[in-house]
Amino acid sequence: MQKKEPKVSVIMALYNVEEYLEKSVNSILNQTYTNIEIIMCDDCSKDGTLKLAKKLAKKDSRIKVLENKENLKSGKTRNRCIEEATGKYIAIQDADDYSDLTRIEKQVKFLEENKEYDFVSSGIYRFDENGIWGEYHSWNEKPENKDFLWGLPFVHAATMFTKNCLNKINNYRISKDTTRTEDFDLFLRLYIEGFKGYNLVECLYYVNENIDAYMRRKYRYRIDEAKMRFNAYKKLGLMPKGIIFAMKPLIVGLIPRKIQYKLKKNKSNFSNEPVRVLEIISRPHLGGIETMIMNVYRQVDHNKVQFDFTNHSNEKGYYEDEIISLGGKIHYIKPIREIGALKYTFQIKKLVKENKYKIVHSHISINNAFTLLGAFLGGAKIRISHAHTTSTEKPDTFKYNFVISIMKKINKIFANKYCACGNEAAKFLYGKKYLEKNKVTIINNAIDINKFKNCFHKNLEFRKEYNLPQDKIIIGHVGRFAGKVKNHRFILNIALEMKKQKLDNYYFVLVGDGEEIDKYKSFVNENKLNNMVLFYGTSLKVQELFATFDYFILPSLYEGFPVTIVESQAVGIKTLVSDRITKEVDLGIGLVKFLGINNDNIKDWINEFTKKNKKIENYDIIEKALKKNGFDIDMNVKAFYNLYRIDK
Repeated sequence: MQKKEPKVSVIMALYNVEEYLEKSVNSILNQTYTNIEIIMCDDCSKDGTLKLAKKLAKKDSRIKVLENKENLKSGKTRNRCIEEATGKYIAIQDADDYSDLTRIEKQVKFLEENKEYDFVSSGIYRFDENGIWGEYHSWNEKPENKDFLWGLPFVHAATMFTKNCLNKINNYRISKDTTRTEDFDLFLRLYIEGFKGYNLVECLYYVNENIDAYMRRKYRYRIDEAKMRFNAYKKLGLMPKGIIFAMKPLIVGLIPRKIQYKLKKNKSNFSNEPVRVLEIISRPHLGGIETMIMNVYRQVDHNKVQFDFTNHSNEKGYYEDEIISLGGKIHYIKPIREIGALKYTFQIKKLVKENKYKIVHSHISINNAFTLLGAFLGGAKIRISHAHTTSTEKPDTFKYNFVISIMKKINKIFANKYCACGNEAAKFLYGKKYLEKNKVTIINNAIDINKFKNCFHKNLEFRKEYNLPQDKIIIGHVGRFAGKVKNHRFILNIALEMKKQKLDNYYFVLVGDGEEIDKYKSFVNENKLNNMVLFYGTSLKVQELFATFDYFILPSLYEGFPVTIVESQAVGIKTLVSDRITKEVDLGIGLVKFLGINNDNIKDWINEFTKKNKKIENYDIIEKALKKNGFDIDMNVKAFYNLYRIDK
């Protein structure tokens, strides 16, 4: 039996809204979600509002119209509507606004699937008689108590509540200090009682906000709001700093209302131009982090969002031409090791300010502290720290660890969104508590599954195309030759030992480049491994190279969440991995083996190569595992849209 959709009661307080009412009501009646009722209450309108409301009710039995005998104001009027409501959920709708036709469906879906939340709001568009002039997204999807210091972190009119949570706090509180602030007071009391809300990224609601709305905001209401805030902040445990924020409405109220309105319109971020995001990376070259970002960049709607990238070197990155062709920009900047932390921070500030970036997404681990401090000083509203690693290459000394701990704290202060490629990377950069409190968004290093699916069981075909031996067992590796992290010397030591054992049927293909590649080539020449080891260079079609391998190896000293291991499993090959890498990389389909990386473990790696390699015959097994574990690129695209507060 199909589960019955829960009923939603949409409540509307009416007062002199004849001009807007029909459009507002129709935006609810025409929702994609149909199990609704509309409870309207007229608060002694002086125009034709009541007459129109009754006319609309005659056309649709889902509408119920109430009348106040005297003007009770919006709080009491909404309370009457809630008392009459029979739905599980209560959705607010101001009668001069209107809703996106998918609003109710999406909000119900969220509340049904996320029982830990008691209400859900969304982004909004602002409009006046000239059309849409702005949009607003709360900077926090999961507001906490402290977020109420700056203002109301939800849009009241765009919110859907469980009727239960409203009833528990006796609905709207009617008092002198809540005049014109019943909505702010309602949310504060919900949080005081332990109820929680969530903000959807999408703009699902349209707010009629014109100069008249601002002219109605009299100063005496500001005084009442200050009193209401002061009392609520005490109960939320936000004192003593709450005293300063409680005074905010008194200070703002001193600004002439016409100027407030003009300032708000001038600051509006609504534009037909795409949102530009500054992606701070070392260099737009072939690498795990860069490839992950490019996978997303290729998939996003470039009419809505564009990625611009940093390059911390004088060398052109592999992806630069593609980035420019997609509409992105490249900013060449000086690395921190060259100019120092202070100059580097102000370099980022200047870059952000001059290009008016509102969103900065930093991917450079510990140094996110300086990039996001610079982004804050430059005026970026959304500052995202993304953790991609579980350690650093620096020495384990007291002085170094102290500096690192300070940088981590700076990063947490100046970021207002926290991401990681996996749990271990999150713990490294933000600490265990941030992960446990769900402050970190885990974004898997996802891939375009179809590209790998098309390479499945095409081993010999691609070997011929890439001029690789067809009669040998190929052991492949993908990674930059820079620093010690990838542990290339261990790979070559395996090759050297296999040569000593006269295992001539094996061939190592090392894909990648980097500033230290020559020293590894010298090692191969000195030990006469040229017939066993090929330095392949780089390739954009890495999935095809993976298809040529019989084994993929990654004996790294540490990693955040290496996308290469996802890619190797996506093409169906046996993968041997350092036991220092997070177990999160294993899709659970029998392709991954974790091994030690001490010299006495070399025999274990060789033993795995000599075993019979059982292959997966049906790609459905791999595809289901990739999607189940969140490695489908479509999931990453949605996650990035959420981070950037962009409608999908």
